[in-house]
Amino acid sequence: GFAQKTARQEIVFQRVIANVFGGQKSQIIGGLEATGHIPNELNDELATQKLQPVIEAIYHTAFEDAIPSKAIKQLDEFARTWILHRSLALAKFINLTTLAAIRQELAQGFEAGESIRQLTKRIEGYFETNAKSRARMISRTETIAASNAGAVDRYRQEGIQQKEWFAAMDERTRETHAAAN
Repeated sequence: GFAQKTARQEIVFQRVIANVFGGQKSQIIGGLEATGHIPNELNDELATQKLQPVIEAIYHTAFEDAIPSKAIKQLDEFARTWILHRSLALAKFINLTTLAAIRQELAQGFEAGESIRQLTKRIEGYFETNAKSRARMISRTETIAASNAGAVDRYRQEGIQQKEWFAAMDERTRETHAAAN
């Protein structure tokens, strides 16, 4: 069902997020080693290019699954715009959050008098410690967002205005969602 499908999509999304983090790590450590400073910003466009295909795939799957027997299969301009904006907003959010955390790590390192080599190890430690949990949290949130947006878009195109709540009814289901089921 829905929960199994989104769980598989979350795993794919986590791999993409891990790749984004790998790019961030390279940009940050490369800047630190080359100039003694981290970049003021990370490459949002590069992150967007990595995120957009997985967001689009999830959106499109939910769009088709919402009403599988209907002939509409193409995503319209509304969908393409949503996917692009969501991908870019997510890229910017991930990059800003990472930079803020790295700046905090570096401030602690500078205060402790660490060398560039030690600061680099500190940054690597940040990614090793936080990447997996952040990837899991981001992928879960964004998988559901893209899936819901795709389904709602399909309903909109079909003129369906009524909604019914279906909770996954697993260990992650909130009480309020279970009650609405």
